[in-house]
Amino acid sequence: MSSPTDEDHLTDYHFAKLSDELKRVTWVIKVDDGKPTVATGFAIKFRDFMNVNDEDVLLLSCAHILNNKQNYSIMARKIDDKDFIFGAEIIAMKPTWDLSLLVVKGGNAIYSAEFAEDGAISSCQTLLHVGHSQALVYSVFVGRAVYPCVNDCLPRRREICDSYVCSSLNATPDYRIMGHVWNEGYFRKHQSTHFPYEKNLYAHVPIIQCAGLYCKSICAGGPVFNTQGHIVGMIIGEKDGCEIAIHVALLKEFVRMNSTTNQGLL
Repeated sequence: MSSPTDEDHLTDYHFAKLSDELKRVTWVIKVDDGKPTVATGFAIKFRDFMNVNDEDVLLLSCAHILNNKQNYSIMARKIDDKDFIFGAEIIAMKPTWDLSLLVVKGGNAIYSAEFAEDGAISSCQTLLHVGHSQALVYSVFVGRAVYPCVNDCLPRRREICDSYVCSSLNATPDYRIMGHVWNEGYFRKHQSTHFPYEKNLYAHVPIIQCAGLYCKSICAGGPVFNTQGHIVGMIIGEKDGCEIAIHVALLKEFVRMNSTTNQGLL
């Protein structure tokens, strides 16, 4: 039998205190083009972003919330705001990774999330997610990683899911990628359904397969934390009973590549 881990000694008090901290960095985002769409984002520490000042807030979220949207406005609020009082603007987007960066001008957020330095995740590791189930906003879900992840997993190829032939049944992979969820075989079996967005995602984007974190469309862009309160991923959706999150290695790379000095993080 394996020896106890640090997680075995965590108390209810630790989780209660941690949940308060996690909710403070999480924002609700509303995209309105006449038919409002609501999603989630989280504030990150940053530096070296053009036209982003110290009093502004930089939010990381998914890109698919803007899918098929035109002539839209974006509003955002944090947990203690009484309404969507802040306007937000997209400053960077990469649909093939399903990632976007938004700036909230004058948001003056005191709290911001920190990325995990080591993105390695073990199977059955405890994970936390701040999500919104319609009116049940700012719910903290506690779940597990159902498959391990490695720290060094940046995609080296640009193959899209539409043409990706999944071979994980023949050879067990070291970690999950987007192509294990969406691939040529899946699309062929579901030809009656259109998947224009999913087909163009990069197949080798590293993902975390989770269970117990709960996910509806409003949760997309929501942060996934380890029990130390550090970001390890970002929820983008649900598939076959599991929640799918973009791995932290890609989140950090996306922030870095969009900063003016290729740094981006504090």
